[in-house]
Amino acid sequence: MKLKSARVARVMLWLLRISLILTVFSTFFKLIYNSISASHSTITTLLYLFSLPSIFINLAILLLSLVWIYLLHEDLHHCYDDYPINSWNALWSLIFIIFIWKTLITIARYFRAETGRLHRYGLRLYRLVPVIYAIFIASYLLRRLIYKYDYLGRPESIRNIPEFLVLIAIACKNILELGGVIVLVIIAQTIVNAMQLKVNQINHQVA
Repeated sequence: MKLKSARVARVMLWLLRISLILTVFSTFFKLIYNSISASHSTITTLLYLFSLPSIFINLAILLLSLVWIYLLHEDLHHCYDDYPINSWNALWSLIFIIFIWKTLITIARYFRAETGRLHRYGLRLYRLVPVIYAIFIASYLLRRLIYKYDYLGRPESIRNIPEFLVLIAIACKNILELGGVIVLVIIAQTIVNAMQLKVNQINHQVA
């Protein structure tokens, strides 16, 4: 048995790692941009240089993620006869982001029911799902409640909030977003590793 999702997963993980590297640099320059008043033009240029390829890479990741999720669930149905989520429902869970929780937890539950390394992969995935949701919710709340952006992208303090608190909030948001990318890479890699291990076990049993 071969995984249908393996090739797409390899390309997607490769792009995710590139996106992570770009996010690291982008976060670093954003922190400098928001804390130092000098050399804004230079930092702005660097941010544009990192943001342009990031847009295309993230778009490619999004499209590949759709294909991967679809094929992954076909693979899951071959590995587990009673797996409850079909490929199209899994795609819908990506569109309605709140349902991704159910999809990921379901995958984690099936891995956790196994033994050995596969059980550990399931446990890791089960623990990471609430982490990624907490990161994105916290980042969203910081964006909405602590500050807003003007047309130049610079932060504008909400009335009566000291600027240094706004800068701390911006730094926290940027770091949270970086952490979110890191956790997404770990989640994807965990699922890929677990699926490959499961297929190897099935092929070994057949042989």
